[in-house]
Amino acid sequence: MGLSNKDITLLNFKYQTYLTYVNVIWTVAISLLIGVLSYMFVSIEMLSNNLSLLIILSLFLIFIEIAFISVYLWINSKKDNIERIVKEN
Repeated sequence: MGLSNKDITLLNFKYQTYLTYVNVIWTVAISLLIGVLSYMFVSIEMLSNNLSLLIILSLFLIFIEIAFISVYLWINSKKDNIERIVKEN
């Protein structure tokens, strides 16, 4: 009495979800680390002289993070749709 193909597929989906969450946590942690290190390397004097550059860079980084989260949610919704089809059959 072994696992059916459906059970193996469902276990694979659970494993993929686990790996996705681990990768998201690592990505956020690395992003925060890079942000802290970047702040340490930028002097306060430069920030006061080029405030507009800092604002532009901050908005660009925020846009990149939003795009990353959007792509992640889109891929996760596609995976959930496939998982639902497998469960129904």
